[in-house]
Amino acid sequence: MYRAPELFSCEIGSTLTSAVDVWSLGICLYEFFYLENPFQKVYEQGGSIALATQSPQMIKFVEGGTVSQKINNLIKSVLAVNPISRPSAGDLRKTVENMIQSWEEEETSDAPNIEGKGDVPAHEITDEEFDRAMREQITNRELI
Repeated sequence: MYRAPELFSCEIGSTLTSAVDVWSLGICLYEFFYLENPFQKVYEQGGSIALATQSPQMIKFVEGGTVSQKINNLIKSVLAVNPISRPSAGDLRKTVENMIQSWEEEETSDAPNIEGKGDVPAHEITDEEFDRAMREQITNRELI
């Protein structure tokens, strides 16, 4: 379910590029944000994953949900059917770095002006706290 569309019709002697890895990363990103593989239902129903990967409309994105439009657009670009249309790994890295920098700037501009703010250590959560929070998110998502 992580296989790039071009791998379903790969001929002997054809050259594959890192675009196949970028596609797989896109599936991982989708799973990270949506907590499911975009082709899971197709797989469970016995459908053709090869055909599903050729049909971008098979990948469902929730507009206006908890996943930002920027993230949705990033995932869509990485899951382009045509490998030439996908960003390179380097371009993808730059895009993500720019997104993170933008978020950090937004966060800093929204933060209250607290004296000595830079001296406050970040709170680290335990594995148990993380597991509990993830279970709550999954439970909440199932209730929707």
